Amino acid sequence: FRAAPVSASEFKRRQAAHAEYEKKVALKRVIRAYDTNKSGKLERDQVIQLLTDSDSSTPPGTPPSDGQVDFIFKMFDKAGDQAIDANELEELLACWTTYVKHGAEFEETMAKYDVSNTGTLSREEVKAYL
Repeated sequence: FRAAPVSASEFKRRQAAHAEYEKKVALKRVIRAYDTNKSGKLERDQVIQLLTDSDSSTPPGTPPSDGQVDFIFKMFDKAGDQAIDANELEELLACWTTYVKHGAEFEETMAKYDVSNTGTLSREEVKAYL
């Protein structure tokens, strides 16, 4: 049996589909590793453990702050069920990885430009930053 040749565009489409499949498998693997109650989603305590384990910017075992976890759920719990599913997890991990990698830089920038010490940048402070 000999497979019929495929066009370059079809080959790229198949590669992209396979890469997407592999990504979904990896996300489901992460959920299975941290989903201690077998709900198929990660609840708050399970997300905290995942973030703790994946944070290389703090000493091992250091959990994220309550504010960080609140932010994560506010941004990525699209279903509003206080749990993170595989689709939500992809964006969450991308954001957390960026934060871990650049967190010190973000905090320095905030310290420099948040002259009102509110934890947020006002319109004037954003203008000064830009």
